[in-house]
Amino acid sequence: QMTLVEVLERTEQAYFKAEVIDVEGSNVLIKYVGETELIFVDSSRVRLLPTPMTDQERVRFNPSLGDRVEVEFIDEEGPDSWWDGKVVNLRNGTYVIEFPDGKSEIIDEKDRLRPSHGHVPVRLLKKVIPIPGDKQASFINIDHTHQLSQILKHAGLLMLRLADDRKSVISIASSVASAETAATLVEMLFLKVERIAQKVAQEKMLQARVHGVNLTFGAVCNFQVNPEYLGLLIGTRGCNIKSAQAISGISKIDVRPDGLISITGDTQTAVDAAREQLEIVHEVIPVPSQSVALLIGAKGQQILELQQLAHCRMNVHDGRAGGHVVDMTGTRGNVGKAKALVAYTLESIEEERSRQALIGNLNAQLRSLSTQDRPPAYAPARGTG
Repeated sequence: QMTLVEVLERTEQAYFKAEVIDVEGSNVLIKYVGETELIFVDSSRVRLLPTPMTDQERVRFNPSLGDRVEVEFIDEEGPDSWWDGKVVNLRNGTYVIEFPDGKSEIIDEKDRLRPSHGHVPVRLLKKVIPIPGDKQASFINIDHTHQLSQILKHAGLLMLRLADDRKSVISIASSVASAETAATLVEMLFLKVERIAQKVAQEKMLQARVHGVNLTFGAVCNFQVNPEYLGLLIGTRGCNIKSAQAISGISKIDVRPDGLISITGDTQTAVDAAREQLEIVHEVIPVPSQSVALLIGAKGQQILELQQLAHCRMNVHDGRAGGHVVDMTGTRGNVGKAKALVAYTLESIEEERSRQALIGNLNAQLRSLSTQDRPPAYAPARGTG
């Protein structure tokens, strides 16, 4: 359970992401992202990972001439890095960045730039929290990895892990407040660890019993569907049920009038596949306002035809954020088919609209040509008349 930091390479004025593994005095044991080797670096080279810019901050971020920025470089063979530099020229939306070694580079992707955060070494506080002797066995038996990751997140730690001897928990924080908060949360975990261990043991016992029942009677999956949609689930002449029953390992599918669906099969994989095929889903796709009437058709004939082809319900209505949407309800496969049909229909409508516009332009050109002066249809021969 670790939070990333950035480590400064002073000769290059570049920062590389790393995980903090341990702290010994002023030395920090780290592992660079994407690498396996553990190395010690001086704590003065380590800074907190800068907070990513929000979308709004990203839009407002427009470096000017002379501004210091950090430039991202992606290395296919090593960890990504951020290099300190200065904007020395602006060319048609691109940035010319000069680095401390005097070299410069043209950057045409603003997403590769971020404000310069300066180098503020992080203060690392290591704390060893002993696990009470009567709690150690229970602590090992619970999902302590998950529990510690939750504490790390809530306390804002850089690292929190079980010690190698499994008799203590080690935390590394960047502030006294964070370290104290983590210690309090860990102590709270110790107080309830035995109860958690009992629940974990009970869960494992029940899982073993369920596994044994499945081996004897097979796997069972029950799920609820709104009775209003049972017709969509069953399909025309029961085609959806027949298709799900054809899945290898499925022995029985019961559909109750109240919408309870029960699937029995040889394996959990088989019943899960059948459920995936039968579940009712809802999806919404936007429709251009100028295409709504044509998509619905005269007296709703077009949308009715699409419903019959896709075997799912469709409803065109106003969207929450304005505009119009098509609300589709049916089995996963049929809704996928409906989305394709609607997309194809909208494309056809747009093509027809473009074609009609072209025909209108051609007619206008013909009318324009017909009004121009033309030579008479008959002219007498030279020397006659």
